[in-house]
Amino acid sequence: MATLSDYPLVNCAVFNAFFIISALGTFNAKTTDVSDLKARLRDSTIIYDHENKKAGSIAGQKGTYVGYDQISSNVTNAIIATEDRNFYKEYGFLLRELCVAL
Repeated sequence: MATLSDYPLVNCAVFNAFFIISALGTFNAKTTDVSDLKARLRDSTIIYDHENKKAGSIAGQKGTYVGYDQISSNVTNAIIATEDRNFYKEYGFLLRELCVAL
């Protein structure tokens, strides 16, 4: 029966692909401009009626910017529960889950 060590070129190609994808992801994360996220929360569209009186406003984003320390632990646990039920039981990552995410 053939094993992974019987295919060194395949192993090298898989490793290189993983490395390149990781490097591109890291580069993208480090160079993405997030400075205008707060500005989008502050900006809103003002709606005027036919008499040029303010009728209302629509926010660009529904939400309020808060620091990480202001986020309730219940929110963190809810996200973990919906994304990965075994987060606290498993260490590292599962190849099956990684493939599903891709």
